[in-house]
Amino acid sequence: MVTKKNFLLLSLLFIFYTSSGQEGELQLYQNGYHLRQYSEISGLASNRCKRVFEDSRGFLWVFTFQGLSRFDGREFVNFGINEGLPGSNITQVCEDSSGFIYVANTSGIARYTGYDKKTGSYFYVYPQTKGLASAIFGFQAIDSTTIIFQLGDGSVNLLKTEL
Repeated sequence: MVTKKNFLLLSLLFIFYTSSGQEGELQLYQNGYHLRQYSEISGLASNRCKRVFEDSRGFLWVFTFQGLSRFDGREFVNFGINEGLPGSNITQVCEDSSGFIYVANTSGIARYTGYDKKTGSYFYVYPQTKGLASAIFGFQAIDSTTIIFQLGDGSVNLLKTEL
């Protein structure tokens, strides 16, 4: 897993594109830091990354305009509409007190469930959040049944549900 010490460096690499060096090549800088550039060639969902979130297990979740990438320190696993997300433009990821991962995008909120053979999906999409008139800009999952989210129109909403 990714250590806290390296989290900031990895985050910066995902967000800012460095033009020096080759893809995946480890670069040593005068200040002693080692940097490695990741991109679609490395398995990232898109070169246009927005943010990075580290969960309690040490996975990095990279938000992109083309889906979500989970990084374990060695390889990426990508998630998009084909894997069950309601949309590909990821706006936020958070984790509740039980360790469940939630993903918001411009089309709704989904909970990562792992692969479900029955549905063929990795996510449970909260139907109450699909097709909202405004994009979801912020949210916090309190637990598996309570989510607070803010829409682009400025409204704050409370979603209580049973899974």
